[in-house]
Amino acid sequence: MTVTADSVSERFLPLFDPAEALPPTGALEVYFETPVSLGMLLTFAEERGYRELTEAAVRAHAEAVRDLLWSLARNVHLKVGEHTGIPGRPSMGRYLPGRIPLTVVSHTHVPDCTDVARFHDHVFIGRRGIADVDGRWWPIDLDSLHKNIRVQAVTYNAALKKYLRDVWGMRWSDPAERTWMGFDELVEPNFAPSVADYPRRLCPYGYGQSSDRLNVVDILERL
Repeated sequence: MTVTADSVSERFLPLFDPAEALPPTGALEVYFETPVSLGMLLTFAEERGYRELTEAAVRAHAEAVRDLLWSLARNVHLKVGEHTGIPGRPSMGRYLPGRIPLTVVSHTHVPDCTDVARFHDHVFIGRRGIADVDGRWWPIDLDSLHKNIRVQAVTYNAALKKYLRDVWGMRWSDPAERTWMGFDELVEPNFAPSVADYPRRLCPYGYGQSSDRLNVVDILERL
């Protein structure tokens, strides 16, 4: 999907059309994954013809993407004007809001992986945006994006959990029982005990193992 949500689209510029082109060279990819049990919920519902549950899983993922975009719109800034480099620290200068070139490509499944669905999102961000203050193109502060990746991850996963909890009454595992990937998992319906049967699978779309991809789960593991 591209960024089409009316509530945030004015803060972004389309980076590319995934229906017609590949991700552009030089963009940054931020790769977001979801709890395995969300994919298990979708697969279970599809196999048994539970249309409402199928729609619930898809809607929960859509809520995650929506809130993620809101977070990016609030927190990603441009480095406007002259900046002075400081070794080991952010450069000194103005950090101001602007419109960010961005495209989200969302998948419910990883290619060639047929056991259960694995919702994930490829967020491609350009290197320069248009500042609100002067309408000119300036570099995006990618260092801050990298440093604040935990905020984006928490926002993303909190939204899908909240939707399934508040609208459908589903329960999630206690934070102390998080998987090694850092996720709470569904315990009502109780998919949590089977999560380990479906190991992590990374989607090859986008930049894969390139340094231009930030795998959020891997980053959080190192923090």
